Amino acid sequence: MEDTMFDSEKFNGFVKNELDDLLFSDIWNYRVFNESDLHSAAYFYSREYFSRRDSKSADSIFVRCEPVMDDFTKPDIVVFKRYDPIYIIELKMFSKTETIKEDAIEKDLDKLKAYISRYPSIKWGFLIAVYDSEYMWKPTSHILKKSGYEKISISSINLRRKEDSERRRNNYDEWRQQFDKYRDRHF
Repeated sequence: MEDTMFDSEKFNGFVKNELDDLLFSDIWNYRVFNESDLHSAAYFYSREYFSRRDSKSADSIFVRCEPVMDDFTKPDIVVFKRYDPIYIIELKMFSKTETIKEDAIEKDLDKLKAYISRYPSIKWGFLIAVYDSEYMWKPTSHILKKSGYEKISISSINLRRKEDSERRRNNYDEWRQQFDKYRDRHF
């Protein structure tokens, strides 16, 4: 009976439609500078998502940042329903301009694919890639399916251009200059 109370589609929608906006806002407001910060922010927002839910099933949902899995690997974020993983999130952040390492993204996609095949309880895997480029990047769902990456969704956040309109973000140059100053002094 508890399983019928948990609506997995709502979490899918949260990751696909809200989480990337929240992460972008944190980066743009100088709260996230690297991939480790990105993990922490995504973990926080995922936990917050479940704590806002008033469903009884939310009591059995656990969000973990970099938990050790059976093969001693550490995915970035895993959502568990009691003991079983039900969602897995991988995050990539390429904070230097004009840098997108597709081999690193493919490695994470392979990792997600392996977890999904190993754990039948996983409903969906997500990869969120953050980059800064004049050019838009995002593999199509056709390419993902052709490569065997089913049950995996990719979101991308271009720090320079808006994803929907591809227009340059307002005040990008000033933001980028300040971002680099903070990053260089903090790390």
